[in-house]
Amino acid sequence: MAAGGATPAPGTPTPIVGYIWCQVAAATAHVRQLAVAPTHRRAGVGGALLGAAVARAAAAGAPTWHVYVADGNAAA
Repeated sequence: MAAGGATPAPGTPTPIVGYIWCQVAAATAHVRQLAVAPTHRRAGVGGALLGAAVARAAAAGAPTWHVYVADGNAAA
């Protein structure tokens, strides 16, 4: 996802501001990691990533979710 949700011009490098790692197994989606750069937190990046993952998992037939959160992750 480009910063600010904008589409960059072709050939223009864009910073990675977030990522999500999900797996689908036995009709269950598992969020293993979701990270957003500190400079882009509270701007909807995490929600956009999770929303895209939900749509892809639903298309793959996974209506159930498991989200793993570390004990010390107060922001999550």
